[in-house]
Amino acid sequence: MERLNRRRDKILEGALDVFAGNGFFATNIKMIASKLTLGHGTIYRYFDSKSDIFQTLVGRILESIVTQLSAEPPTAQTLDEYQEQLSRIGRKLYQIFTADPRLGKIFFSDLKSIDQGSFALWESAMKQLNTLTASYLKKGQSQGYIRSEVDTLLAGEALNSLLFSAIKAVLRSDAKDRDEVYLNWEKLIIEFITLGLAKKNG
Repeated sequence: MERLNRRRDKILEGALDVFAGNGFFATNIKMIASKLTLGHGTIYRYFDSKSDIFQTLVGRILESIVTQLSAEPPTAQTLDEYQEQLSRIGRKLYQIFTADPRLGKIFFSDLKSIDQGSFALWESAMKQLNTLTASYLKKGQSQGYIRSEVDTLLAGEALNSLLFSAIKAVLRSDAKDRDEVYLNWEKLIIEFITLGLAKKNG
């Protein structure tokens, strides 16, 4: 089993390189096999198709994102604590994609038009993330620092959209500017919370 998992991981690593460099439609099993100096038949022993490989890669990226967010339970007692928590979450996501920019080329591609199975995985994970983010905002409502009339699910979806827009902007920027680009986005997201969702004092 361990040998099987190592071989699958090797195929996925090579496929990530090929997909990131060529895109989904221009990639085929022959290219992946060539990258790994393997025969076509070896690839098919581990994966049913190109789509199967791609969906596995998307699933792993999503699992990594969900794991990072789940490690930050909604426990903030004050607005300042929540802003600090949101900053930590954003930086964890930032590190996932900047540590390996190939992941962004997969995750931020137009999954709906590329592969319906991958898009279904993405859609399901986004619903999970939106629900999780909504739970942070509900905690804020219970603690009195988020306005009670805020629709937490819609606000959570908007907040996640901002976070992923920040990551996309970072990946589009020059490597030397990425930290600065991310910090500017982080400031914008914090202002979104402070000015748009937070309960005003007085």
